[in-house]
Amino acid sequence: MGRDLDGKILETTRLEQDAWDSARLATNVFYRLASEIMGFNVRYMEYTGGYDNVLGPRLQAGVTDVVMEMWSTGIPVVWFDHGSVGYQGRSGMYIPSWLADKHPTLAFDFWRFFQNPAAGEIVWGKSWKPVVNNDDGTPICTGIARGCLNNTYHPDWWTPATDSRFISMWHIDPSWSQYVYERLIDGLKINATISWLGGTVFNDLVDQALNNGTAFVFYNWKPSTFVATRNVTRLMFPDSDGGLIQKWLLDPVNNPRQADESTTIITKATPMSFGNDFPDVVKLLNLISIAEAEINLLLKNMMVNNWTYDQAVCDWMYRTVDTWKTWIPPPPQVISTCPVGQGFYISSGIPICLTCPPSTYDWEVSDKTCSPCPSGAVCPGGSEVDVKHDHWISPKDWRFNQTEPDIYSCPYAATCCDRSSCKPETPCAEGFTGTLCTKCVDTTKYMWRHTCMNCDSYSGTVAVIVLGSFLATFLLLFVPQHETPTVELLLFYFQVVHLIFGIEITNFNGMQNLEKFLALASLDLDGMTATCPAPLSGVAKQLFRFVLPCLFFIDAAILYNIAKLLKQHYPQLMEKLIVYLPVHSKHISVKVIFIRIFQIIITFVLMPLVEACLAILDCRTVMGRVVDFQAPDVVCFQGYHLPAAIFAIFVLIILLCVYPGFIAWQLYRINKADKLKYDEDEENLTVLDELNMTLYSDYRRSYFFMGPVLIWEKGALVLLFKLLNGKVLGIGFVYVCILAVLW
Repeated sequence: MGRDLDGKILETTRLEQDAWDSARLATNVFYRLASEIMGFNVRYMEYTGGYDNVLGPRLQAGVTDVVMEMWSTGIPVVWFDHGSVGYQGRSGMYIPSWLADKHPTLAFDFWRFFQNPAAGEIVWGKSWKPVVNNDDGTPICTGIARGCLNNTYHPDWWTPATDSRFISMWHIDPSWSQYVYERLIDGLKINATISWLGGTVFNDLVDQALNNGTAFVFYNWKPSTFVATRNVTRLMFPDSDGGLIQKWLLDPVNNPRQADESTTIITKATPMSFGNDFPDVVKLLNLISIAEAEINLLLKNMMVNNWTYDQAVCDWMYRTVDTWKTWIPPPPQVISTCPVGQGFYISSGIPICLTCPPSTYDWEVSDKTCSPCPSGAVCPGGSEVDVKHDHWISPKDWRFNQTEPDIYSCPYAATCCDRSSCKPETPCAEGFTGTLCTKCVDTTKYMWRHTCMNCDSYSGTVAVIVLGSFLATFLLLFVPQHETPTVELLLFYFQVVHLIFGIEITNFNGMQNLEKFLALASLDLDGMTATCPAPLSGVAKQLFRFVLPCLFFIDAAILYNIAKLLKQHYPQLMEKLIVYLPVHSKHISVKVIFIRIFQIIITFVLMPLVEACLAILDCRTVMGRVVDFQAPDVVCFQGYHLPAAIFAIFVLIILLCVYPGFIAWQLYRINKADKLKYDEDEENLTVLDELNMTLYSDYRRSYFFMGPVLIWEKGALVLLFKLLNGKVLGIGFVYVCILAVLW
């Protein structure tokens, strides 16, 4: 009993045959070899109706598994051809062998004897032209255009007066070899007629003529029991006719032919998928070949000895052991494990090793089936495992020392595989190497903006960063108080978009400038710089992300001290300068101005700082080590990473706990003391009131507590993106939309 590759029991092999002797004998041979010698469970059936109407369509539909004798079919069905069964099929005209043997010089086994008067005299003198009708007296055939008329076909040059000089060809009925011999008579201009005798008495009449020594020509075919057991010879006609056969095929009624009926290669056939389920049965099927002499002997023995099909085949098997033993596939070896690149399966109850198909792989010698292709990989089949775009696979002894591929997403997609898939030997984009493709091939260069850059001269870039941050901080003095929420909201949106896309927005044509702007809004030096800002890599480069946010606080402190000195030592000048600032209170307090600037800065740098801290603390297992994801050569919480991690944790505590906690506590005290000054006249506000208002005045009275809430919300948003990076698409857009509605 067969099993498929998943171990599921398959149906018994279904062996089918058509209802004639050679097909029954050949099928019986296969049945006994497959079931009795090889031990397969074979069910064996017979269907009448021919190959066009029954066996061909049944093979294509997979209803039948094996047909040992498949003749050519006119219906466009598809099956798998396992080669010739050994003997060929051919219909034709036959003569008694004694006629050719007795007159060898007259060539009675060749068609030209029809044109030889000497041969004609012999046949005409011993000819017999029987007439057979149906039981009701009607002709077997009549009224067929240029064919049968009252059981007979006469060529155009035949006349009743010359009938005695025409040789009668005995036929069964016009559906057998339709129009072949009518048009052969026409094409070769031979003096012959055709008499159709029907299938009921045809063989009896032929036997009677053979026994009586009648010189006649009759229709039959091989392989058949009748031909195999009679002393008859096939009459040969020309093998080619100069192209007339093509015209005859198009119009057999009107176009003559001069070529004999062609030989039919009889093949062994199965459905297209049969070999996958029963490979050993297919091996037997491919090797079986019963010679024409053997099939004729089988047919003859069955008739002469009055044997059944089983008896004839058993006798043949005893006589031909040395022949059919070579057809039996060797017993399968006991397989316990399969080599690398192959999976262990059970087919027809037999363990086999099969090369892993596409989308699966195998990296170990084992008794396991092929493994599904891992996430982040492309598996062409066998032991091949390629890495997908923006993923990385360790090339270290990947074929031999590992049973599963180590595949990781990359911290920088642009530096890893930049095609649809890459080989494990070259998992990085051009110019990059190392674990997760975080190093430059050229060790004198440093990776900035996902490009390997020379850092020979970077002082100019540093100067631009320092001056730019100071200028931006100075411009914050001119932001009107009522416009502060709008500025903060726009910066928040830009930072969220940058968080979603990062530098990968450069994949969109024409978006390079937008990507730089978003990087600027997020204080991402790695995204905004066009040249190397510093010769840094690893943890040092991660800490460099804190430089720009810290510069804003330093610049604000410098401006505050300058303003304080001006107010103390040059009050008149300070009053003139203050006029240019958007301050509408009577209290011109330097503290109020710079506390508001400080709040804008901390709102601006909060998400970039949280993101920078989380990047340092983003530790993942790569190749068995817990490493810094953006600097995978650095082991987490060891060496240089330990102080950086402590610093990142400290900053997170300040940003997300201490600072918003302090604001929340202050707001609680102000509200409890009923000192929320929303509707107070500015003339009545004290400096302390204005200092307190910097904590809540940007929000409606019912939402006075939103300052610390938004800080926690932004921190949670960055943390959410880090946790769900690459797992939930579009989450940032949804979050932005929700916040926009709430705002």
